[in-house]
Amino acid sequence: MNGKILMKRLTAILMVALLSLQFIACGDDSKEADESALSSYVGAWKYDDYDLILAIDEDSQWACANGNGDILFTGKVVLNKDGFTLEYNDSDDTDTFQMTADGKLKDKDGSTLSKVDMGNTEPPTVNDQLTQVVYFPGKFEAFSINYPEKMTAKPRTDLANSLDFNVVGCAGMDDAFATTMVTFQPFQDIDQYMGKGAALAKPCMGYLLNNCVNTYFGSHLINMIGTDFEDHGSYYSIKGYMWFSGEIYDKDFDKPVRGVTEMRYFGPTGYGMIATTIAPESVIDQYAAITAKMLDTCTYKTDWSTAPKVVPAQPQQKPKSSNKKSTGSDSGDYNTPYYWTDEDGDIWYWNGYENIFQSFGSDGYIDDDGEYYESNDAGWDVDNYYDDYDIYSDPGDGFDAWSDPGDYAYSDLGDYDDYSYDDYGDDW
Repeated sequence: MNGKILMKRLTAILMVALLSLQFIACGDDSKEADESALSSYVGAWKYDDYDLILAIDEDSQWACANGNGDILFTGKVVLNKDGFTLEYNDSDDTDTFQMTADGKLKDKDGSTLSKVDMGNTEPPTVNDQLTQVVYFPGKFEAFSINYPEKMTAKPRTDLANSLDFNVVGCAGMDDAFATTMVTFQPFQDIDQYMGKGAALAKPCMGYLLNNCVNTYFGSHLINMIGTDFEDHGSYYSIKGYMWFSGEIYDKDFDKPVRGVTEMRYFGPTGYGMIATTIAPESVIDQYAAITAKMLDTCTYKTDWSTAPKVVPAQPQQKPKSSNKKSTGSDSGDYNTPYYWTDEDGDIWYWNGYENIFQSFGSDGYIDDDGEYYESNDAGWDVDNYYDDYDIYSDPGDGFDAWSDPGDYAYSDLGDYDDYSYDDYGDDW
C-alpha cells in the first residue's frame, strides 16, 4: 500500500481504537506513571515499514490496528526509565519501546514508528451550507460553482475545464477517499437529435453516459446502470450508478467502491457538464447528494429549451379517450398534472404550471390510463437502463466483495458500442 493512501486512514483508526479502549477494563486506578512522561507518547504512531498503527491515550491504554482499521490488540502502557512497556489484555506478552533522538519510537526488534497528526475528523454533510465558491478553468472561467467549507477545490491539470473536490482531513476515514470531479467536455454529433424531444434525447444521453464512464474508468469498472433521465425544461440530465474495483484507489484497497455520474446537456453549445463522485460504498450516498446540491449552484446557464417547438402557454383541456392517440388525459382538475396531445399529434406534459414537451406523436402515445408510453421503436431498448432502479438498496442475489448489483447486473459493457443513431430511421 502506498504511503499516501495509508496516511488517509490513520486518524480514523486512532479514533476507533481509543473509543474502543473506553470499554476496556483499566485494572486499578493508580496514577503511578508520571503524566508528563506519558504525554510524550500519547497519540497515533505508524510503523515506518509495516501497515500497523499504535494508538496510546492519556489513561495509559493502547491499541494496535492495521491499515483497514481492524483493532488487533489492546492493553496497558507501563512507563519505565528507558521508555515504556506494552502489556496485553489477553495474554502475558509484552513489548518494549524507546524514544529515539529524532522523535520516533523504536520497538525491541529495532523497527521504528513515526507520529501521525490527527487532522480534521469532521466530514462534510449534505446539510452543510455551500459557502465556498470556485471558478472553472479554461473556456468556462466565467462560471462558478459552490461547495462545502470542509472540501477543497482545485483545477485538474490533465483534463481541460475541470475541477476536483476532495474532503479536508478525515485521514483514515472512508470519507477521505471521497472525490468529485465536475467538468465541461465536448458533446459531439448529438445536437441534431437532442432537439427533438425527450423520447429521442433519452437514448442519446444514455449513449454518451456509457461511453463517458467506459472511457474514464473502463479498467476499474465492474458494472454501470443508467437511470434517472430527466427533462428539466432548460436542460436534460441522466445519471449512472457504478461499481468499481478497489484498485481505482490502490491495489490493496479492499472495500467496496461505488460511483455516481451525472451528465447535463444545455443545448447545442458543443459542451455538456459531467460530474462524477467516487467513494467507498459506506459514504457514496452522502457525497453523491452533496454533489447534486453543488451542481444546482453552478452559474452556467443557457436560454435553450428542451422542447423542439414553441411551448404552449396553456394545455388543451380535452378529456381522454379510448384511442391510443388520445388528445388529452385531463382529470377535470385544471391544476392536476396530465399529458395531452397538440394539433400536430405531439405529446406534452402539463405539470400544473407549464408545459413540457414529451415526444413527437410517432414516438409515444397517451394510453387509456392517462399515462404516457414510448412506442416500441422509440429507442430506449438497451439493457442497463432502469426507470425504477433503487439506487443504493438493491441487495442482489448474494453478498460479494463489490456489493453485488443483483438482478440489475449485465455482463456486456459494450452493448452501447453497437448502438447507432440510425436505428431510429429517417422519420425524425
